[in-house]
Amino acid sequence: MKARILSVAVSCGLLAVSGSALAISNNEANANIPFSFSTPGARSLAMGGAFLGAADDATAALANPAGLTRLGLEQQVMLELRHNSPRTPYAAGGSVTNNPFNPTRVRYGEDTSSVEHVSYLAWVLPRDTWALSLYRTTMVDFESNFSTEQIDLLDFPGTFVRPYSSAADLEVVGYGASFAMNLNDNLSFGVGAIWYDFEIASITDRFESDGVTLANRQLQGGDDNDVGFNVGLLYKGSDRFSFGLSYRSAPEFSYGASNTVFRVNDPNTGDLITLDPPVLAANFTTPFKAPDVFGVGMSWRATEQLTFNLDINRVGYSNLSEQVDDAFFTGGDFEVNIDPQILRSLEIEDEIEPRLGVEYVLAEMSYPVSLRAGWWQEKRHTLSFNADPDSLNFDNPVVATANAVLFSTGEDEDHISVGFGWAFPNFQVDLGYDHSDTMEVLSLSGVYRF
Repeated sequence: MKARILSVAVSCGLLAVSGSALAISNNEANANIPFSFSTPGARSLAMGGAFLGAADDATAALANPAGLTRLGLEQQVMLELRHNSPRTPYAAGGSVTNNPFNPTRVRYGEDTSSVEHVSYLAWVLPRDTWALSLYRTTMVDFESNFSTEQIDLLDFPGTFVRPYSSAADLEVVGYGASFAMNLNDNLSFGVGAIWYDFEIASITDRFESDGVTLANRQLQGGDDNDVGFNVGLLYKGSDRFSFGLSYRSAPEFSYGASNTVFRVNDPNTGDLITLDPPVLAANFTTPFKAPDVFGVGMSWRATEQLTFNLDINRVGYSNLSEQVDDAFFTGGDFEVNIDPQILRSLEIEDEIEPRLGVEYVLAEMSYPVSLRAGWWQEKRHTLSFNADPDSLNFDNPVVATANAVLFSTGEDEDHISVGFGWAFPNFQVDLGYDHSDTMEVLSLSGVYRF
């Protein structure tokens, strides 16, 4: 019997370029995109991103614009630089059984591509009862480059998921304006609009078992823009306690995707044949919407030096999987429809993410130093196959098993953060560090007041 080769392209593969989507395509190049929904700034990063109830620096323009009225009467400019080092997991090789489904023999790898970028740049104009801010922020800056070996499906003799190599580059940058005003002595309101620019480029090459002969290639590319908005409320009950609400609406983009097939199995003999010319099996445009975020937060100043912040955020990760498009046979030259139950089984759930931070100010120093620490929990938000691939619900258990393996990465992650700040009469410098098993972030930010 000739070896039957199961291409991930044919079997539907992974999260496409949707960014931290109303719709995505299933290309594993973008299976684990590290969206950033933390408040920008090294100060906030060091406190676990817990900031909505305080909202007392220039990053409030994005996090909770109502806090802009708390910044005094001096104009200020803020700049933040970040170094992101994600460790992106992927199924790298091994084997799997299907009855029952058991992926314990699958070997997982990690892509360790890192990026440096300007994470936040802002100008704030505060007045007695209102404030205005203009800013630039980075939602996503992600690069990956990795390759795999074949994954054998042991319950289907001679069948395996093709080895592949993948490279991706995704960036979403926003340019925003926020306005805030005091409604009374205790309550302020803020609103903002953000113009987002989106760029995506990826290539995934899938090979025969020799790891050299090209079988098919998926390309993704796009450059689009859209507008989002954010609103916030801040209630200051006393000099020691404040409470904040914030909602951030995410943008929606579109990008193009294609799949070119170079080699296929002969349906009669099972022999591998080369297509000359190659066949364009998929060629389409799909939308992409990032998750919306709603958060509540409180800030409690226990003493003149010690402050505690707590945030609870609901992140709408399910936006990413409301519609999963088949990246391999959509709009191309083949009339092939993948089992819709497989696409419906690929999903991401909305999550609640708590954040806790503490700041202690050494106020007795001539130039006060602030010591900070924090914790937060990042819930799993990778595309997952939420079904038993051996179920009778699937027309093709082979394809279902391949998807169950490819979409098996990701888990909840606990983040620990630390940092400090040094304040001078007209400027302040902050350093923050955030660590989890799958991500390290180093942030340096500065504020100049005039």
